[in-house]
Amino acid sequence: MAFCMNLSIQDEFHLFAEELQRYLSPHILQQLAQNSPYQG
Repeated sequence: MAFCMNLSIQDEFHLFAEELQRYLSPHILQQLAQNSPYQG
C-alpha cells in the first residue's frame, strides 16, 4: 500500500515539475535543482 502511495506522490511531483517548466526559464530551473534537497 505504501509503495502505491509513494508512486502516486511521485506522479504528482512529476506533473508539478512539468507545470513549473511551462512558466520558469531553464536557468531558474537549474538553480532550483541545485538548491533542491531531493537530488537523487
